[in-house]
Amino acid sequence: MDHQEGAGNAARNKGLLCCPDIAVIQLYKNETYDWRLLAMGSTLAFTANFAIIVALQRFENFHFSLLRNLPMSLTRRAAMHLSILFILCIPEVIFLLRNFPENLKWEHSIFTILFGISICMFFFGLSYVNDLQNKDPMRRVFAAAIVWFVLILFKVPLLFLASVNFITWIILFRKCFYDFEYSQEQMQNRICGIEG
Repeated sequence: MDHQEGAGNAARNKGLLCCPDIAVIQLYKNETYDWRLLAMGSTLAFTANFAIIVALQRFENFHFSLLRNLPMSLTRRAAMHLSILFILCIPEVIFLLRNFPENLKWEHSIFTILFGISICMFFFGLSYVNDLQNKDPMRRVFAAAIVWFVLILFKVPLLFLASVNFITWIILFRKCFYDFEYSQEQMQNRICGIEG
């Protein structure tokens, strides 16, 4: 796959990521729901960024490996990754802010956005766990989304869920960033031009 095709796929995927939020916001026009419906729709939208996050992490490690060798503190690296993930989430954030349901409190928009960005941070930290590179990571993505849905249905505050995701990201990033390596087989496949 060449770079133009990859960029086209990424742009199309980003456009489709807002579909759950579009559908959920249309429901708010005719009925009165609480914040949980929007939180579940946003969970779907932000969880769908997983493929882009994994591609970003692979790009950083395969094509931009010089960055890993620069003398930067782990805190500065984390801040850089946080800013990249925020930029990645800008379309969803703008969509949520422009189309936020009128019957919900404005605090819920901030909590929903923070929770969505924390989902991306959680998955970015998870992408540095070596065991996940060799196994099917989509099972864990699905399991995480189901856990978030259940917790949202039980009215666990989004700020708490965002904090847990953020702390998990910090722990995974600190523990796994310097130890992360692709396996020899994955490196060989990459050199030979085989996507793995």
